[in-house]
Amino acid sequence: MRFLLLSLLILSSAAVGGTRVTPNTGSNMSILTSSNTGYLSGTNYWKQGDTVTSYIERLGRHTPVGVIPSRGVPTSRIAGAAKDLLRLTPGAVATSLAMMAVVETAGWAIDELTGQITKQDQHVISDPAYSLWAVSNGASPGPSPAFVCQSYVHESFPGVSTSVTIQNSTSALCYQQGSVFVNLKRIGSCPSGYSLDPTSGSCVMPGVDVPVTPSEIDELQITGDASFYDELMRDACNLSISPARCFDGLVEQRQLSGPATVQGPKTTTTSTQTNADGSTSTVEKEVSTQYEIQYGDDHYVYSPKTTTNTKIDGDVVDTVVEKEDTAEDSEQKPEEEEAVSEIAGLQCEAAIACSGDAIQCAIASTQKDTKCLLHESLDFPTQQSEITSIFQGDDFVLDEEEIDIPSFIGQGSRFLPSTCPAPISLPLSGKTLQLDTQPFCTFANDLSFLIVAFATLASALYVGRAFGGE
Repeated sequence: MRFLLLSLLILSSAAVGGTRVTPNTGSNMSILTSSNTGYLSGTNYWKQGDTVTSYIERLGRHTPVGVIPSRGVPTSRIAGAAKDLLRLTPGAVATSLAMMAVVETAGWAIDELTGQITKQDQHVISDPAYSLWAVSNGASPGPSPAFVCQSYVHESFPGVSTSVTIQNSTSALCYQQGSVFVNLKRIGSCPSGYSLDPTSGSCVMPGVDVPVTPSEIDELQITGDASFYDELMRDACNLSISPARCFDGLVEQRQLSGPATVQGPKTTTTSTQTNADGSTSTVEKEVSTQYEIQYGDDHYVYSPKTTTNTKIDGDVVDTVVEKEDTAEDSEQKPEEEEAVSEIAGLQCEAAIACSGDAIQCAIASTQKDTKCLLHESLDFPTQQSEITSIFQGDDFVLDEEEIDIPSFIGQGSRFLPSTCPAPISLPLSGKTLQLDTQPFCTFANDLSFLIVAFATLASALYVGRAFGGE
């Protein structure tokens, strides 16, 4: 039986960099309107979106990662969106059950003709002399349970907080700082034209419907459970002028979640080896990659961990586990922020000053030197005197000499003989025809001076133009 050699090499994760991936998780609107159940956490309403498949692209393989986006929305922002809808588009409120619940809880109504939110302008009897309620022993009578409770408690405990709970049309409970202090009872009836309000216990007279003011909408208290906020958020934004912008404005926190690890690519290679005794063994090397993932607000960072198992004839003889640093070579790495260089003194007469990236500073200095040298070289007016002085002296004095053209032409050298070629013999059908070349030579000799003259003139024009002549 072979011995098992297990060598474990694990690099510290603190020294290994990861690769950042920002998946496309969809819009805030698609997340907040998903069918998933939301929940309340403190003053925030959290909603998860649908699972999105992202891919780790490495070594030509695409490893899927199922990520879940979440959005956190303060309940105060949801209430604010509902109030905006009440102020700006009150007519749309009637199509929303959640919005209608808010209106009805406040004791308001929707005018079917105008589409406005209205309330009844009621006359309430608040005269302290009117005795409708009193403490059970008959003390401290007044027009309402709240008035009687406050008057009675403050006789003994001035300034403390009080509250009232209406039990029925004839009895109520008076609280002092949250604890029941005394029982209240109704000792009278409302006068003609008034009715007993079951909420406040006061005598009220119904009035006309009046529009609710913006300040009253601002002071409206909106509370509920998670399902209430979910429905209110959907309706408040979907009924607004720009639903997508409304949902974007609600989001305050973002979160991405998913699996802590995913299995990456796996490869297996097989070979044979010859042992010392002459036998052969099958060597199998299995390399598998696992990605460890950490999640942020809208991104995740993965770090590859490669496990290499070496087997000989089916027995594991070596295992190596290594965490890799992919921050430098991955196509999915985040773009690094470039160092900013500050450069001054780019004018030719000023000294250059540069701080920051050394390479950028060297390039800037070289470009400045080249620009200034080119500018100086092309500045002919300021260098006219120096250029003129260079071409002065005996070496630049031209000797004038008259040349007789015919004699000049006659002094030319020849590279062909001046004698006329011998007659040319042409055999034709057993006979010989001789072609005399003397007439051609005579014609060429007569034109020779003219040809040389034209050639000389052309050469002179060519040389003259080369020196700037016309």
